[in-house]
Amino acid sequence: MTGRLRMVLLGAAVPAIAGAAFAAVPADQAVAGSLLGWGLLVVADQDVRTLTVPTLLIGALALLGLAATTLLAPDRLVDHTVGMAAGGLMLLAVAWAYRRVRGRAGLGEGDVLLLACAGAWVGWRGLPSVVVLAALGGLLTAVVVIAGKPGAAVRADAVLPFAPFLCLATWLVWMWGPFHA
Repeated sequence: MTGRLRMVLLGAAVPAIAGAAFAAVPADQAVAGSLLGWGLLVVADQDVRTLTVPTLLIGALALLGLAATTLLAPDRLVDHTVGMAAGGLMLLAVAWAYRRVRGRAGLGEGDVLLLACAGAWVGWRGLPSVVVLAALGGLLTAVVVIAGKPGAAVRADAVLPFAPFLCLATWLVWMWGPFHA
């Protein structure tokens, strides 16, 4: 993608994120949802371009998630703090197991931090929905890429940035809630 097209798409995404947030939730929550969406947009964009994520931004977003919870739903602060720990530990365990089985990294530390950040925003009850949506997004993307290239197959060493899927899933679950009540 050209730099110019990327800038046009990012520029269009900024008001779209705010518009969706203000359409979906009350105004006090929409401000937090917009900030979350914009931050996650930066994270996703960097992962697509460099296969790295800005860990300082993820840390700031996690703290912002806990602050938003404190202001908007203080009775859920424990749920979201546990979600932050559980999200990080869950993907850390998956990354460790993958490395043990395959002998190489399969998830970056940034993805681990990103799911911890997701837990700070959606709580531990929202994490399964984030993981399922992100995994489905990654799988669907892989299928579309393969379908677009006749005779193509996914190689064992193929790299697909996972942060964009985690980012979108986190934002969707925060805005519209998890699959279950």
